[in-house]
Amino acid sequence: MALPPALAQALAAGPIDVATYMQHCLYDSQTGYYMTRVPMGADIATTDFVTAPELCQAFGEVVGAWVAQGWQFWGRPELWQLVEVGAGRGTLLADILRTLQQVAPAALQGLQVFVVEISPTLQQAQQHTLRAWQTLPHPPVWAPTVAAIPVSTHPTVVLSNELFDALPVRQFQRQGADWFERLIALSATNELIWQLAPQACTEAAVLTYAAAYPQHSVIEYCPGLVGLVQALQQLTTGPQRHWHCDYGAQGTAETLQAVQRHQMVSPLAHPGEADLTCQVNFHALQQAYIAPWQSQCTDLSIFLHQHGFASRVTAL
Repeated sequence: MALPPALAQALAAGPIDVATYMQHCLYDSQTGYYMTRVPMGADIATTDFVTAPELCQAFGEVVGAWVAQGWQFWGRPELWQLVEVGAGRGTLLADILRTLQQVAPAALQGLQVFVVEISPTLQQAQQHTLRAWQTLPHPPVWAPTVAAIPVSTHPTVVLSNELFDALPVRQFQRQGADWFERLIALSATNELIWQLAPQACTEAAVLTYAAAYPQHSVIEYCPGLVGLVQALQQLTTGPQRHWHCDYGAQGTAETLQAVQRHQMVSPLAHPGEADLTCQVNFHALQQAYIAPWQSQCTDLSIFLHQHGFASRVTAL
């Protein structure tokens, strides 16, 4: 098996945890999956997976109507922000801006859009999709990280679609009363294989997390979840609304998966050439939101229909 150079170097030093494996496969600056291609789209011949905004413009229009409601609820502020993290090809954001132009054109006059994107390749795709919106009074601004966006006092909407499922996770397997980390190693025949760490985990954060899911024999712990959520909350000292769309459950077990050309493949089969994701633990995501926030989870179909999706699709 031909491995990406950085991943091969890491494995040469010994087994690595799942989060390190995902980080190399997805985000390596030279060979990372998201860094070198535009993988999402409905064309199965040239893409690996499809997201909701790519399937129907009504999806983004419904989210745009929700964004407009927030602007109106805040009293139509003269200056406000819209931040999307991990914007794919920019399709969702383009649909949101077009909807604002139709239902609340005054909102665009004082709107500053930020796009947080780590991938230069995806950033180019987003800039192409959003080229018509470069004439806004405040043109969209791209940032490589959330921390690169200046802290504001303005009302802020924060959006993401299938963001948290791509955060690297660590896996732990229970044996008796102990938890052992699952690792990835190279076999004697240069194949990727699973291993368990020889020593039980003693990390307090992991053990506290594991205690919340006694029914699971394998857990997935996302070390970057809390930091990302808190960074998003700290983007402004003013009013804010957050909307995150992802797939998962109230506590997840062994969900690491890989997709290539719209088909499921082994997570170890094509490192750097397939999309790696894990189902989001919505309970952990809700817990990551610090007081006084009361984060809520709603089924996507309920949200869409509450905001007029069916009537918009009929109109289309």
